[in-house]
Amino acid sequence: MYQLTGYSDDIYAEGHLEIQHYDLILTCTLVNRTPKTLSNVYLDLLTLGSLKIIQKPTVVNLAANSI
Repeated sequence: MYQLTGYSDDIYAEGHLEIQHYDLILTCTLVNRTPKTLSNVYLDLLTLGSLKIIQKPTVVNLAANSI
């Protein structure tokens, strides 16, 4: 697991990178640390070099104080 945001941020994010042959799979966990529901949350990724994003992350709604 790699910490992607600070512990005190409104949305805390962790990522887990898995390598399968020539594919890199990034699994992210988002935690809403606010007392209200956050709608239309998405994770924007940037690649460097010749890497390309095949499947874009989906937009999610995060309930108050939930994962």
